Amino acid sequence: MENGSPENVLTTLTPTVRCNGTPPTPALREGQWRLETVLPAVYPGRTRHVHVKVQPPGGSVLTTMLYFPGERRNHLDKYFRPECLMNARETPEGWDAEFTFVLDV
Repeated sequence: MENGSPENVLTTLTPTVRCNGTPPTPALREGQWRLETVLPAVYPGRTRHVHVKVQPPGGSVLTTMLYFPGERRNHLDKYFRPECLMNARETPEGWDAEFTFVLDV
């Protein structure tokens, strides 16, 4: 995360990308983006989550938080939404998570 601020974890579907989001490559299908970050910390009153913004070309910005499955504090977080759970799995390199956004374009 840039400057430790969750607001800087931003991936868009336009050429402008902040943090470590990367545009589609031959290995990724059109419309896919990859974001690499540290595993977020847990802090009082919140469960582990990642702030994300996505925006189709010429469209509105969708701002949301994505959550990690299996976190014991998910049900205690007043902002937690089960529909924002990422699909996550542990790999030898760390954790790999994905989430599909469906945007009205």
